[in-house]
Amino acid sequence: MKTILVTGSTGFLGGNLIKRLSGKGHRLLALVRNKGGKATPDKRGCGGFLNGGGNGGPLGDVELVQGDITLPLLGLPSRRFRRLACQVSAIFHSAALTDFTDRTHLFRTNVEGTRHLLQFALLGRKKHFHHISSAYVAGKFRGTFCEEDFNKNQGFNNSYEESKFNSETMVRRFAGEHLLPFTVYRPSIIVGDSETGHTQCYKGFYAFARALFLIKERFLKRHVGYSGEASNGTARRAPTKVTPVEIPMRVFGVPDALINLVPVDYVAEAISEISKRPEAQGKTFHLTNPHPLTLAQLADKTSQALGIEGVEPWYQDGGVMGTSTHLQDKGTGMDGDLNPAAHDRTRLSPTERLFLHYTRPYIPYLQSRLSFDTSNTMNVLNGTVTCPKITRSLVSLLINKAVEDCWGMSVEAASPPKADAPTIDEEAALATMVGDSVCGVT
Repeated sequence: MKTILVTGSTGFLGGNLIKRLSGKGHRLLALVRNKGGKATPDKRGCGGFLNGGGNGGPLGDVELVQGDITLPLLGLPSRRFRRLACQVSAIFHSAALTDFTDRTHLFRTNVEGTRHLLQFALLGRKKHFHHISSAYVAGKFRGTFCEEDFNKNQGFNNSYEESKFNSETMVRRFAGEHLLPFTVYRPSIIVGDSETGHTQCYKGFYAFARALFLIKERFLKRHVGYSGEASNGTARRAPTKVTPVEIPMRVFGVPDALINLVPVDYVAEAISEISKRPEAQGKTFHLTNPHPLTLAQLADKTSQALGIEGVEPWYQDGGVMGTSTHLQDKGTGMDGDLNPAAHDRTRLSPTERLFLHYTRPYIPYLQSRLSFDTSNTMNVLNGTVTCPKITRSLVSLLINKAVEDCWGMSVEAASPPKADAPTIDEEAALATMVGDSVCGVT
């Protein structure tokens, strides 16, 4: 029986991955952080992988191991660490922070955590190291980034990309120096399940959708007396079927920028399938969408799902927001090429200022025409697992599910960026923008 250690099993991708590894005759160990002396993963946070776990349920073969990848010996007693090192034959390393705001915490988890796991992989029997990286180790690279590409002196848009690049660098170095078997998987922007719409992470695509949703909520509240609450005072849990409202607003990006979204079920299933193939050893696989949407297409599908008209990508002088000027945003850890005009709040409507507040960390991705080669992935999967197209109906499913779940308000990731929050005056302006940036109900 193969013994597999999975990190990040309480995360969205990790939880979906462990469900696909379960029931295959393996012994599965889920490394979970020790909270208050107990291994207490959040069942909502892990996508429900513990449902029935340990009680004869469908995932009863998952054993919890209390530990912490940021600590030496994974936070385990020395004897326990060495015993597991002799038992485990494969590691699926999915644990990572995706926040852009805390560089120190990012590197402690994403880089040092990977280092500790690699040290574990070399102790006892050598373990196959399945490393979940990110397609965005490509950073600011322009053009098509191939699976064999890595260090292209590309530079990075934020500390997250840099941390994932550094962790993948470490995996490759360890593998080369110690002949460690490894496979690298690089997903792009992960969204909810293509069948159910379920997600637990409300960053990336969801930050933009939620910003538009909140802007529409404020409009409806102001102009048609809509409260956004059910009769019992709780937040509304389903989208309102109303006539579309026109809210002219510029989204700061290039219309033909490529936005690469992949449903979580595709990513988890592809990793599970590729990991079985002997020919995958030592290779890198882009788990990206072969049919990415342009920003204009995604803005259109998202707006239609939310019942909003008038949202359009905006750029000047052949580039986003005018001539490029280097800017370091210390509030978000974002290092991007943005024009000062984007930060001249007097040139933005109240709606646009609020939208920028919610989405600022992701603006570099609205400028990029970066594409990804998937030759290795296509050759190995050979049609056994395919990535769903991001259709209008799928976008609607993802958004409707997010609204139904109140945008995961109990999940920390749902909180908007703290930097550059709208002022009270801006909020007041947004609430009274009749005839300014809102043209009314069509």
